[in-house]
Amino acid sequence: KAAAGYQWAKQLEGMFEDVALSKTLTREFKKCRGPPEVCRGPPEVSFTVCKYGQWPASSYTSSKIPPELKDVADNFRTFYIGRYRHREIQWRMDMGDAEVQVKFNPGKTVRLGVSTYQMCILLCFNHKKIISYGEILDATGLSDDVILQNHLLSLAHPKLKVLLKKPAGAVVYRNTKFMINTKFSCPLHNITVKILNIIKDHKKTEVDESVAIQRRCQMDACIVRIMKQRKNMKHVDLVREVTAQLQGRFKPSPASIK
Repeated sequence: KAAAGYQWAKQLEGMFEDVALSKTLTREFKKCRGPPEVCRGPPEVSFTVCKYGQWPASSYTSSKIPPELKDVADNFRTFYIGRYRHREIQWRMDMGDAEVQVKFNPGKTVRLGVSTYQMCILLCFNHKKIISYGEILDATGLSDDVILQNHLLSLAHPKLKVLLKKPAGAVVYRNTKFMINTKFSCPLHNITVKILNIIKDHKKTEVDESVAIQRRCQMDACIVRIMKQRKNMKHVDLVREVTAQLQGRFKPSPASIK
């Protein structure tokens, strides 16, 4: 609170409360009397319910729930709305992570730790062996952007080769083909797939609005803290001191401080 201000600290406390409540909701949901295939069978799921406005927001395009998760997602929605009648749920497939068991060939099965986007992509191969990028977009409902392409290309990276890509390279078109690598070889049975920044996003240069608001709160708190201590300062010295104290978090511009 002293470093970043009361408003920012209050928001952080709310985030911790959401995490604790989500664990309780997940535990109670698993105990509830739902359909047997949801309560006892795969997939094993846990939910984090983040209140809108409590967490750093980002632009997001809604996507389809994979068929393998639709039943459990619908059951949780019913469970949650029954408890909080005046709330709505929006699934954020750009958040979270998953463990997916991939059978590359009859003798090779590996458990992959992947992002939720990558989980949606891999589940498409339950229905077809060779899938184009356009078909992946249609099946998942995900938006064609740099973030999704980086998640997809990380699976097809030459050092990992979970997926094979044709044609090879870092460029993805709608007709680019992908398939599971049946010759995948790795001594490990559990692998975490890292998200690589293969394609640079040159469009996103502006700071997200929610981040800008948090930074203004931190600058406010810093200026007040310095002026309470110094009482009287030249503007140039104040800018220099604020920049020095906040550079560990971000580099404030003199115009923003002014």
